[in-house]
Amino acid sequence: MILARVAWQWLRRQIVEDVPEADAICEFDCRKLQCRAGEWETCERRLQYAAGELMPPPKPNVGPALKK
Repeated sequence: MILARVAWQWLRRQIVEDVPEADAICEFDCRKLQCRAGEWETCERRLQYAAGELMPPPKPNVGPALKK
């Protein structure tokens, strides 16, 4: 049974790869299947995402009130 699990994990690593975070918006949130030459470098959506403009602002860290 251990051999089957090891073989499955090896096979999975050969097929499934993590998408680099820099490319994630292109892979998952873009309607285009492929960019033309030069489009990727100037893509406004990708550049805004890289600048953090498409991400929601972080929520303030509100913890329980400390008792004195």
